[in-house]
Amino acid sequence: MASMLQKYGGLSVVHGIVETFYDRVLDEDSLADFFINTDMQTLVAHQTKFISSLMGGPGATPDDVLFEAHKSLGIGEKDFDLIAQILQQTLTDSGVADDDVGRLMTLIAEKKDVIVA
Repeated sequence: MASMLQKYGGLSVVHGIVETFYDRVLDEDSLADFFINTDMQTLVAHQTKFISSLMGGPGATPDDVLFEAHKSLGIGEKDFDLIAQILQQTLTDSGVADDDVGRLMTLIAEKKDVIVA
């Protein structure tokens, strides 16, 4: 049985989804400030690996690494929820099936405690 990552075309497809996702995030005034001093190319690469791992690819990101990366950003619950909503819509718009979007969003929600300040 193919992984979700294989089902949707692999790393290059996920990379495109993540680029679209961050374009949408940066369009949100309430979120854009989180990324002022961020190397977006590096962030897109990291997020591509993260999402790919959730889709059955290699290289899961440990919770302690996620915590360290986010602890000083001051991300609140509303910020997290809006980012999750944008990701969900981006996945749907990119042709990811509803069941698979649901699975991914459940996995993302499980990371909320290590991302939200």
